[in-house]
Formats: sequence, structure tokens, C-alpha cells
Amino acid sequence: MKTALIIFSFFLSLSLNAADIRTDFHANMFNEDELTALTENKTYSVSNLTLAYKGIGKTMLADFMFLPTSKLSYFNAGKADLEKAIKIEPKNPELRYLRLLIQLNAPFFLNYNDKIASDITFFTNNLKVYQIKTSWKIKFIDNLLGAEELTPQQEVKIKALKKKLT
Repeated sequence: MKTALIIFSFFLSLSLNAADIRTDFHANMFNEDELTALTENKTYSVSNLTLAYKGIGKTMLADFMFLPTSKLSYFNAGKADLEKAIKIEPKNPELRYLRLLIQLNAPFFLNYNDKIASDITFFTNNLKVYQIKTSWKIKFIDNLLGAEELTPQQEVKIKALKKKLT
């Protein structure tokens, strides 16, 4: 019985840490110090979700770097982490959402925009059944709708998904 309780506590802490990185990222996505803390934090669970959130944190830290080489280094390191997480867990709509955030906001010359259409299709087809609170789903949708690079057709698709969820 004691062993079962310890195992249950361990798995509960893993799920809480995953939720914490999600919460921490969304609360501080435009703050350099907080993004740095998020990417360096070693208390989050070891998971693809953590890897992806740390990856997006690194890509966003590129905005705060002065030297172009530093900007590119941060961006590429974060992109690699995000792509690794998606390769391991390609059917996770939250990971696709994170990649969309970067693709829709990255400078065009970085050429990181080739999966926007497929990610939007995957995201809109799979978010509804994803096991996460509806409030997070709405937050993801609202963040995507805030991107300037959405085409009118993509915006309609994402808004239709939001309507289904509310």
C-alpha cells in the first residue's frame, strides 16, 4: 500500500509539473527573465511537453538577444527542441500549437513556416478531443488568432473550432 502511494504521488507530481510549465509559459511569454528561468528550470517533469515549452521559450528569447548570431543560435536551439518533441509525439495538438506560435511569428527570412497549413489542419481536427481543460484550448486558440500571419481561411478555420468549443 505504501509503495502504491509513493508511485501515485510520483505520477501526480509529474502531471502537476507539466501543468506548471504550461502555466508559467503563458503567464510570462513576453518576459525575458521569466523565459530564461523557464528554459533553465530543472524541476519541471522530463517530458515531451516540457521539452517543447522549453524549446519555444528559447526561440522567444532570441528576440531579446543583441547580436544576430546569438539570436539565430537561440532560435535554432529552441526550434530543434520543439521539432524533437513533435517527432516523438506527432499526434499531440498542443505541440503543434506551440510550433504554430513560432511559425506564425518568426521572421520570414528564417524560413520556418513550411508546416503552418498542416499544423493548423491537425490542430483544428484534434484539439477538441485532446485531454486538457477547455479553458486551455480557448487560450491556445486565442493566441493563434492573435498572430498577424494567419491567412483569412486559416482564421476562419480556427474561429470555427473555437465556436465548437464554446
